[in-house]
Amino acid sequence: MVSKSVYSVVLMDEVVDEIDKLAYKQGTNRSNMINRILAEYVSCMTPEKRVKQFFEEMNDMFSALEPFMLLSQTNDPRLIVRSQLKYRYRPTVNYSVELYGQPDEEKNIGELKISVRTQNDELLKTLGSFFCLWAKLEMVSADKFPIAMAQDSAHYVKKLPQVSGKAIVSYINSFDTAMKSYFTEDEEHRSKAVIEEYNKLKK
Repeated sequence: MVSKSVYSVVLMDEVVDEIDKLAYKQGTNRSNMINRILAEYVSCMTPEKRVKQFFEEMNDMFSALEPFMLLSQTNDPRLIVRSQLKYRYRPTVNYSVELYGQPDEEKNIGELKISVRTQNDELLKTLGSFFCLWAKLEMVSADKFPIAMAQDSAHYVKKLPQVSGKAIVSYINSFDTAMKSYFTEDEEHRSKAVIEEYNKLKK
């Protein structure tokens, strides 16, 4: 974890006023804003800057993947991309990557939250079946992506270990491809298609 200490400094009132304005615009507080400004001046890598660089790399990779649409999140420690299911009214799937800035006690760097906004019972039933199948496959290879997860018929949430942005993008791409295969293949072949896609992550 990043260590922080309390320091006493003397600043001009006018300077503090401008820092407060900047902090308000960027959705943070005075201390964080001063820390960012000083870190930038002395070329020190802050957790916020590290997250920003991580997301910038992921943005470039997602831009090259046709199924995804990037949703810009200003001053938000999340990266959100959207995809569409080939199912009647084309429901959207949101993939939200949230990074903590520093690993937690279990050495996870963040969370991936996958959600589908729908109230269609048939769609929810199929989604639930796919999530259960994917969860079983994850339990087999928990060495790469931890088992820690929570899901219901419209949501799938999992912790992200200390992996690269490329690994997270590959995971989301495989998940999205497998989910779409599950909806387009007939019942006899859908599980096989999902397993084949998941196995690509292990290579």
